[in-house]
Formats: sequence, structure tokens, C-alpha cells
Amino acid sequence: MYTSYWGLTAAPFENVPNQELFYESPQHEEALVRLVYTVEHKKGLAVLTGEVGSGKTTISRVLYDYLSTDNFEVITIVNLALGPVDFYRALLIELNEPAEEDSKTILLNRFSQRLIQNYNHDISTILIIDEAHLIKDRAILEELRMMLNLQHENQFLVTLLIMGQPPLDANIASLKPLKERVAIRYDLLPLSFNDTATIQPDI
Repeated sequence: MYTSYWGLTAAPFENVPNQELFYESPQHEEALVRLVYTVEHKKGLAVLTGEVGSGKTTISRVLYDYLSTDNFEVITIVNLALGPVDFYRALLIELNEPAEEDSKTILLNRFSQRLIQNYNHDISTILIIDEAHLIKDRAILEELRMMLNLQHENQFLVTLLIMGQPPLDANIASLKPLKERVAIRYDLLPLSFNDTATIQPDI
């Protein structure tokens, strides 16, 4: 009812992120630019943090749309209550690869071979991990670090984009080898007054 009253074409305050409603505030644009830079220049690892509702997931979906070309293969993982074996199974399932084995070594090798295959076809593999502050198993953080060792001809075979609420910073800092591999990071702050105010033109 209020949509017609206010002359709106859609409900503006839904709880489901919608990239079509992406608001390019200076900081949201900066966050997106940094992630695009990480991807296009194969920097390995970028971390985006922000409070609940700050727009992290929406940015990831805008980025996903931007990367929807033949040059990129994007994997998105949101279920983080996984051990290492199930983590690699989830990755392989997203890539439509067989994932029935119980051996992490076999699963990791299959994942690595797919990355090399993509590389040989000039396809960049991007792994987006949303809600990463919920990672409880330190072993998963270690697997992410080890993933950055998958390189070919001095280039990363996979680019990691890790997003989550502020506790993510402490989780990453607890694993110094992973923290040292972060190439790009950005903290998405709440919108400022200038971001939300409507400037009336002089008449």
C-alpha cells in the first residue's frame, strides 16, 4: 500500500539484498573498485568488512554481475559450517566437478586441476566467501591461505574475496600467514549525512 502512496515502483526496504538497488555512495563505489582491481590484476586476496546491512552482499552481487563474462568463473560460498573435506566438495560442486571422494588430497588435486584448466583457457577463477566472520574452524582459514600457494607462471590461480562483519579482521589477524597475504582491504562504514541528504538545486 505504501508503495502506491509514495509513488514507488517497488518496496524499498526488503531484507533480501538486491543489486538493482545498489546505491553508489563514494565508499560503496570505492569498495567495488578495490574488489574489481583485485580481480583484474590477480592480487590474490581482498578482504571487505562492514556491519550488518552496510551493503557487503549487495556489492558482491554487483561484482558478480560485472564478472559475468567468459573471462571469469565465479564461485560463491555462504555455508561456512564446513570442515576442509566438505569445503572442497562444495567448491567442486559449484564448478560442476565430481566431489564424492572422502580424501582432501584427491579433492584438492581435482580443484587445482580445474584452476589450471581455467588458466589455460584464459579464465580467471574467483572465490567469493560471504559472511566469513562465521568461520569457526581455523582449519578453513588455513585452507584459504594454502589456496594462495596455487600459482602458475608467477600468477595466482584463484582470487579470494572474503567478506564479513568486523570480527573477521580479528579472525584473519589470528592467522598471521593469512593476514600477510591480504593485498587489498576495505572497511565499509555506515552512510554519512552527506550520503543520505538530498541536495536541492539553487533556483
